[in-house]
Amino acid sequence: KFYLPKYKKPLKIKFSRNFNHLAASSVTISQNPSGQYFISFLVEENIQPIQATNEKVSLDLGLKTHAKVYNGKVDSEGKPTFHDYNLPDLLKAIDKKLRKSQRVLSKKQKGSKNSDKQRLKVARLHQKRVNIMTDYYQKKSTQIVKENQIIILEDLGIKNMIRNRKLSRAIHNVAWKKFISMIEYKAKWHDRVIIKAHRFYPSSKTCSSCGHIYHGLSLKERAWTCEHCNAQHDRDENACLNLYNYNNHNI
Repeated sequence: KFYLPKYKKPLKIKFSRNFNHLAASSVTISQNPSGQYFISFLVEENIQPIQATNEKVSLDLGLKTHAKVYNGKVDSEGKPTFHDYNLPDLLKAIDKKLRKSQRVLSKKQKGSKNSDKQRLKVARLHQKRVNIMTDYYQKKSTQIVKENQIIILEDLGIKNMIRNRKLSRAIHNVAWKKFISMIEYKAKWHDRVIIKAHRFYPSSKTCSSCGHIYHGLSLKERAWTCEHCNAQHDRDENACLNLYNYNNHNI
């Protein structure tokens, strides 16, 4: 139970986890724009690292495929096997509702009761979107950290990428920074190794078969053929392979 000063009855709350309430050093009560209240307890706890593994994984983040993942495995024909991480399709429906609700809100008279009601609807849709995305990324980041000892990522210049007006909304919607942050702090908890490829490392432009760099690769090209060895590459899969072997490169 949790009591607030000057309140005789305990608050009707749901605890998300068990913790030693006697060890709480501070308590913060907050409210989000959708009208939900949260109580945060600051407690120091010892996290037990999970068992070390010999596995390694590389992640290539993108907009069409939100994350292409390669862990060094091959199929029966000896071809590399990849996994695609894509945010739930439900988010597309929520985004459609958001656009419609925001248009309705823009036509309401500011400060009116109807405007406040519509603002709350928009805020709740935003919160629902954040909750779904956070839940998905939490589960995937935990899986990645649990299964792999070495995790190779790109050092993305997200701030500079957002300046591109054609891509800014799409980049904002996939929230790469949130996903990377979750992987990083969980890796620190469990003594995992994070390797970040240099920001200007041409992972997509480098042929994973012979090392030739295709300098003319554009963002629209999803597949390309190496003019040096004639190897055919899927853009994201090729980048994933190069990132997996990144520690063998000296750039």
